[in-house]
Amino acid sequence: MTTLIKLLYVAAVRVLPWNTVNQIGTFGQSLIGLVKYGDFYFPRGMQIEITTHCNRRCYYCPQSVDPAGVREIKMDVYMKWIERLKELNWKGSILFNHFNEPLLCKNLEKYVAIAKKELPHSLISIVSNGDLLTEERVLSLVSAGVFKFTITHHPPFKESWTKRMNELKKKFPSRIHAGTLDKQLLSNRGGLVAENIKQNHRISDAESLSRNGCFYTSGPLNTSIDGDYIWCSADYNKENLIGNVFSASILDSWNSEPWKSLRKKIRNAQPELDVCKGCFGQESRYATSHLYNKGSKQGTERGMSEQTEPTEPRHELSEVK
Repeated sequence: MTTLIKLLYVAAVRVLPWNTVNQIGTFGQSLIGLVKYGDFYFPRGMQIEITTHCNRRCYYCPQSVDPAGVREIKMDVYMKWIERLKELNWKGSILFNHFNEPLLCKNLEKYVAIAKKELPHSLISIVSNGDLLTEERVLSLVSAGVFKFTITHHPPFKESWTKRMNELKKKFPSRIHAGTLDKQLLSNRGGLVAENIKQNHRISDAESLSRNGCFYTSGPLNTSIDGDYIWCSADYNKENLIGNVFSASILDSWNSEPWKSLRKKIRNAQPELDVCKGCFGQESRYATSHLYNKGSKQGTERGMSEQTEPTEPRHELSEVK
């Protein structure tokens, strides 16, 4: 079945717009969640925070105003997460993100290879800003078990970046998709970057959430570097944890209360958690209790770090050359 899905994906990306392919995949994964786990809104992917840092400081990301520092996951946490996925007989997407840049991890190929060995029918993906992506890295990661790369081009836009990415896309047309967030509504991440989004003349998705409800929790389920299952991928501060790999299975944590009821409420545009209220544009302790949106000049379109190796994070950043 996984082989068939991969073949259909390769064929689809050659003839259909990326958004159409993505919508078909999302609906298909939701149906699988209903059949296998009894929940149409079961997470469509599983993400693990293998590192905490990023080389960019995009204005719409909390890393721009409060960098997370430099850490790498411990192997016992990672292996326990893999064990939890095996309990699910997981055959869906596996990713390596939580506001971090996975290509900064020198051991990424090792983590990919373990996931591929232990979960051979999973679909392993790399979501990245592409700054460190080269032909050699593509080949090494594909050899380790990566199926596809989803690359987002963040401002400021550099001609050299575009040229390099176009060359990679030509060499690996079915492996690499690259796009921008130019036409998308932006999440304010619980209100943490709401002011930054406004100052850069962009629109958040707060109004849309208030009209249509929120389905962020049905995207990938993020697991933190410490093994905590995070309520929502927008919860940068990891304040709302539904379980931990060492104490509970993913399925038991997912179906536990109050989380199950809270998910239903946000789908009906009735946020109760502070992080959810922030995303909906309501007054929220989640944002105001942290040093965000208080005259910070960080996170503008110039906000990219020239660092590409793990170093101590800094607030004054310059563009990548």
